[in-house]
Amino acid sequence: MAKNSLTHLLRVFRNIRVAPFGELRFLQCEILHQQNLAYPCDKNLSQHPCCSLWRVAIFTIIHVIRVCRAVLERCEICKPLLLCYTLCMEIRDPQFDGGRPFDFGKTSADYAKFRDIYPDEFYKKLTGLNLGTENQTVLDLGTGTGVLPRNMYRYGAKWTGADISQNQIEYAKKLSVEKGMNIRYVCSSAEDLDFPPETFDVVTACQCFGYFDKKKVLPKIHELLKTGGHFAVLFMAWLPKEDKIAAKTEELVLKYNPHWTGANMTRYPVNEPDWAKGYFTLSHAEAFDIPVTFTRETWHGRIRSCRGIGASSLTPQEISLWEKEHLEYLKTVPQQFKILHYATILDLKKA
Repeated sequence: MAKNSLTHLLRVFRNIRVAPFGELRFLQCEILHQQNLAYPCDKNLSQHPCCSLWRVAIFTIIHVIRVCRAVLERCEICKPLLLCYTLCMEIRDPQFDGGRPFDFGKTSADYAKFRDIYPDEFYKKLTGLNLGTENQTVLDLGTGTGVLPRNMYRYGAKWTGADISQNQIEYAKKLSVEKGMNIRYVCSSAEDLDFPPETFDVVTACQCFGYFDKKKVLPKIHELLKTGGHFAVLFMAWLPKEDKIAAKTEELVLKYNPHWTGANMTRYPVNEPDWAKGYFTLSHAEAFDIPVTFTRETWHGRIRSCRGIGASSLTPQEISLWEKEHLEYLKTVPQQFKILHYATILDLKKA
């Protein structure tokens, strides 16, 4: 048992990147399960003679913090450790929310319960394009709690889901096991995945592609796809300018988190993107309106799990104030309602 645990620790290390704006960007530090792939190591770091020892020390500390967090939170001396742990879990990107940190792993419980909202029409469009169908091997990037693999499992593909958040992955595994689904999950950033070349027939990125470093992830996806394979970029968002409930909700989110950049979504054309050149050619592009049904509870949970609230850097007190005001507003709307969304499918074929 001790030997296996040590093996797990040795296969894990800290992935440190320098963000475009010159600030060190600390990505997740995770204790990976034996069946999962470890993050690939930075060459300079891996050549250091003390590398493995540092990995063991760092990840042992992080694992202890994760397990004992409730106790540590009551200890003043331990607060610096908790701060370091929080920094390791967060993502910072100047393109989003003014560079303020966010971490969807903080909201995994809500994410698992309230983000499974795509109507069947959405999945049928994908299978109509022969994406995620029988006998295909499919990799879902930024899988979160496994929404896409779990909902498309019935169509017969062999799915693998990857996410940078270990907490998201744990919920994805739990939800899949409960439904008797044989889906493999790995904890890794999209840029750092380590599979053999030409492993997958299809790679999907649903609601997450904007978070990736295109210079790194595009050659990675191209390498992982089989000859003739497809890369599908999927997106769906509500339209606040056409829905009063969505508009009022955004107003309240921005009241407490004015730096949130996820507001004011509008329709946009879906064409072959410039970034695809050299890697992919356009196979299919489609945009369509799709109403999504919510109750007061599920809409509140959907928003609470978003980057503007639960995954944000807001304090628990700020989130509590937002919740109170949003729930008061929701008392003025019907118990069940539909929110108009705009969905896009960009299907690219490996060049």
